[in-house]
Amino acid sequence: MVKISGSSVVVLVLVLVLVFSSLSFSSAGFFDYFRKITGKATDAPISMNVTIGNNNPYLIFIDVNASNQAADEQGILNVLAEIHARDQDGSNNLNDSTLLVNFSKTGEATRIASCTKQTDIDVKTANYTCVAQLWYFDLNGEWNLSVSLSDKAHAGVRNQSTPFVFAYSKSFKIAPTNLTWGTIAAGDTNKQPLNTPLQLNNTGNAVISPGNILVNSSDLQGESDPSMAIYANNFSINYDGSNACSGTILTRKVNTGIAIANLTRGNLSRNDGTAQEQIYPCIKLAGNELSAQQYSTLTDGPWRVSI
Repeated sequence: MVKISGSSVVVLVLVLVLVFSSLSFSSAGFFDYFRKITGKATDAPISMNVTIGNNNPYLIFIDVNASNQAADEQGILNVLAEIHARDQDGSNNLNDSTLLVNFSKTGEATRIASCTKQTDIDVKTANYTCVAQLWYFDLNGEWNLSVSLSDKAHAGVRNQSTPFVFAYSKSFKIAPTNLTWGTIAAGDTNKQPLNTPLQLNNTGNAVISPGNILVNSSDLQGESDPSMAIYANNFSINYDGSNACSGTILTRKVNTGIAIANLTRGNLSRNDGTAQEQIYPCIKLAGNELSAQQYSTLTDGPWRVSI
């Protein structure tokens, strides 16, 4: 038989009492929780909360009305772009002042369009029209339309893939259109007009390479006696004013290219020779057989200059 001392019994009893007391106080909530789960529910509500942030705007339509058109001669072409932008947060969330529309081509100055907001297409879609100007001398070919726009939360959209074609244009103006020599004598040589030279201004965007300014000449027949004439092959034409009478000899009714003479493209308002060329006609010989009278192109037709 094991003997248990009094003091040991006291300790054991105290431990048991403490453990029991702890369980009795702490387990009340624990057992209550399990008593609430009955196992009888077939559905239960669950609340949820999701916040959707700002939506980025996007472009749904871009159109350029001037594709494959040229500017007026020595004028401008107004290029009109129509742009539709959509914002799921409403068109009034678009920051219209941030709309930037550029027209660009390598080698040319970028054009910034002037834009105006039109009536909204619907509550989420804005409609803008933008206009930029291309000049007659601007390089023909494919240009690019670039559009960027932000909303009021600074979210943005950008498009750089809308090309359009600026058309090729070949035109020029020439002055004077009536050359006069005044009075010369039969047998005279190397006589230039009183109002020389002929000046050509390039009023398009074509580049006319050397030798492609052409002169189609005619005979200057006597107005009183048309059997007499200063023949076309008695004339020369040159690009060099300092050697005006040392140019290419002309042939009647044949397009004759003027060596070296050319026309670049550019802004004529500079008035510095840009996009201009001067050519110098000359009577190489007035035949000794010519009688005293007026000689002109009235009968055989005017000379023609072409590019």
